[in-house]
Parts: sequence; structure tokens; C-alpha cells
Amino acid sequence: MRKERPGVLFNKIRSYFICPGCNCLPDWPVTLPCGGTVCRKCFRNAYSSESSGKVSPSRCCFYNHKKPHYSVETEVKDVIISKVVELIKTTEFQISQQSLVPLELKEEICHDDCLSSSPPCTSALTEITLLPPTFHNLIPSSSSYETAVAEFLHMEDLLQENVSRELECQICFGMLYDPVVSPCGHTFCGPCLMQALTQSPQCPTCRFGLPSPVVLEHAKSHSITTFLRDFYPDNWLERQKSWEEEKEQESWLPLFISMLAYPRMPTFLHIFELRYHIMIKKCLETSKRFCIAMPLRARSDGHNEHRELRNARGQRLFCSEYGTILEIIQVEPLIDGRSLVEARGSYCVRIIDFRADGLFPRVKIEKHYDTPLRATPLQFPEPEYLLMYGNLSNEELVERIDAFYMNARRTYVHWVVPLIDIKMEARQSIADLSYKITNLLPISELEKTRILQVDNPTDRLVLVLIWLTQLQESWWYRVGSACTIA
Repeated sequence: MRKERPGVLFNKIRSYFICPGCNCLPDWPVTLPCGGTVCRKCFRNAYSSESSGKVSPSRCCFYNHKKPHYSVETEVKDVIISKVVELIKTTEFQISQQSLVPLELKEEICHDDCLSSSPPCTSALTEITLLPPTFHNLIPSSSSYETAVAEFLHMEDLLQENVSRELECQICFGMLYDPVVSPCGHTFCGPCLMQALTQSPQCPTCRFGLPSPVVLEHAKSHSITTFLRDFYPDNWLERQKSWEEEKEQESWLPLFISMLAYPRMPTFLHIFELRYHIMIKKCLETSKRFCIAMPLRARSDGHNEHRELRNARGQRLFCSEYGTILEIIQVEPLIDGRSLVEARGSYCVRIIDFRADGLFPRVKIEKHYDTPLRATPLQFPEPEYLLMYGNLSNEELVERIDAFYMNARRTYVHWVVPLIDIKMEARQSIADLSYKITNLLPISELEKTRILQVDNPTDRLVLVLIWLTQLQESWWYRVGSACTIA
């Protein structure tokens, strides 16, 4: 049996999930974008405006964070913390129903003294309401007390076990590590969720659309993180070490200098060189991932904005700075030794270093996630076009792009129209719409690499609209003003 006093473990577990506003267990826990958790009542009183029900940007955080909180829906419940709170309340109720040892005993009070032949001690405890008046009937002897303590400690151990069972990631089914709370209230391991977002920008549990990983990285649950670090430090350190090793391994990947590929889109490769056969084989034996990038060439207009990559040893790499991580789906070998590879884009990357010692180069990459920040004018072909389209909303940009293609279908340039439904694709994923249109545009592949540098979905639509405008202005044959972008 544990030597710890009864009630200490219970109060310790309870303290991790207390609302800092009212100092009580939250009936409806709301996790803020900073990762702190408060009850809905305190959140509304401190943050919400009556008209919108969203966070006022001028408010400070309960957790003394410097940055204000924006656009947090107050009705979204933190699913895991609500389950943990329910377990704590259930245990508390069971303890009170069975009239076990009080939860709030003072540190200076000794249990043995209470049960010894010292009536003044028990009388004093009764007077200050730390013990019920029926204390002598509840625990009349030392053996009865020991039984009650043993039962109390068992309930505490059971509570800890049940809480730890709830703190499980629904992606890897292991204990949570670096837990991130999604806007829909579900919690996952940070690395697991970031990996899942490379396949689909939706919640793995409820399919709710999630924001950029850059935004989610700040939504790490403080309550769950501190609980797991304090109660399971060995498991936390083991997961941390494992993830750091995996992260370091994933940051160095084989490089295939060939063509342009896009995130979350299929790519088909024809492999016939021996070195790339070896590369694909090594990828299949490990993570099934590699980086693909465009070869470095001068632009047709003589302007070359792509820098030549050099490493610390002076070696040069003739490819674009930005590329895409491809994940191999299947490989079909042909009888003459060639192979057909089906892969799918995961995410954009920036090449920051490389090694060129073997048959194929290996590159160190930096993930290039979408952010809410707008792009710089240098990432666009012409500054005047940015002034024309830079202030348009996503809906207005989609309307203009769709109008261009609807008009183009009625002219002699219908061949330029991609075989996709612009508005339907925009409803499914506004972040991927620009990639799908760019993939089918009849412009230079090197020019298309600009799309990988822009990390804001709205700015990518602006870039697509600029390309469409330039296409329209370059056509030698027009039918009236049918294809004019207003």
C-alpha cells in the first residue's frame, strides 16, 4: 500500500484541471488557442463580446500570455478534459457517499493522533468541521480506519489509471505526447496531427476542417502536458527522444531532381536510371518518402530569381529552393527494368542543406506550412497586379477565376480550361484549389514553382488570377470581350 496520505493524490490530480478563473472543475471546459483551459462561464465573462460570441482581441489571457486570443468559439467543448473532469467528479461523489476519510485534511493533523486516546483532538476536528459529528461511529477503531484508508487509496489509484487511459491519442493509440487541441475540441499528439494534416486538412475524428499547422502548433494543452510530464516522466522522455530521432531522420531525405509536384495531388514517375531505382528501393525500406524539385534553369525572359544552392563544402545543387515531399503509394516494375511509380504529394518544403556523396543527393528540408500571414510583393510576377487583386476575399477570387473559365469554354481557347469544377473544389478545400488549377495551366513549369513559395491560400489564388490575366493578354485571338477578367 502507498505510504502517501489519503487525499493527496486525489487533490493533486484534481489541481491539474482546475479553471484558473473560478478555481473549480469546469463543467464545460474550453481550450484557448494558447492551450490554456477555462470553463465556459469564466471564458464568456472575461473574453466574449455579447454580439459576436467570440474573443475580444483586447483581452489578456488567464495564463498571462502576451498575445491576445482571436475568434474562439465558446460552445466548443474540450472532449478529453471533459471526460477527465467527469471521472474526477464521479470519484469525489463515491468518496462522499461512502463517508471515507475527508479530502481536505490539514498537513499538520496526524491520523494516528486522531485515532489514539485523545478525545480533545477528535472534538476539535469536529468543531472545525474537518470531521463529521459521527466520526467515532464511522471509524471507531484503528483497523476500521486502515480499511477506509486502503479503500480510499485504491480509489485514487483507480482514478489515476482511468485518467491516463483517457489521455490516449486516437491516431497512434499511445499516451499523448505534446498534445494539441483542435478547434473542434479533439486532442492528438502534436507530431501525429501534423503528420495527418499532410494527408488531409480535416480532423481525423470528426472530419472538421482544421486551420494551418502553424496555427495549431500554439494550441498545446497545458493541463494535459503538465499532468503527463509529472505523472509519467519516463514515458514522456522516451516519446520525446523517439520523436526527435524521427524528426532528424525525416529532415534528411533523398532528392529527385525531375519535375514539379504539388501537395495532396497524385504524381506519376517513370524511373529508368539505376541510381533512382536504388533511391526508390531505399525509400520503400524506410519512410517511403523523398523530395522532388525542379532542375534549375534560366527563365525565358532572362530573369533568374532562383539561387544556386551551395553547402558548407562548396558543392553546388542545381535545383529550385522549394520542392514537395512525395509519399510512394505503389511501384510497378516493368519487364525491361524500368519502373512506374505512383506517389502523392504531402507538403511543401524548403531545401536548406544537402549532401552529394552517393549516387543521389540527400537534402535537409524545412517544412513550409500555410500561414495566416500574407505574402510579400516580391513573390508575385507584377506589382501592379497585386494592387488589383491583393485586397479581394477568397469568395471574390473564386468568382473571378470561375468566370474566366466559364467564358473561356465558350471561345476558341476552351483547351486551356482545366477539367475541374472551380466552385466545388473551392468548397472542398480552398487551400488546394490553387494547386489543382496551376497543375493544368499552360505556362512555364519554372514559373509554376512560385506557387510553392507562397504559404497563404488567398495569396495563391491571387497568383493564379495574375497568371490567368497574363494568359489572356498574350492570346493572339480573342472573341470580343468574352474572356475578360473584370
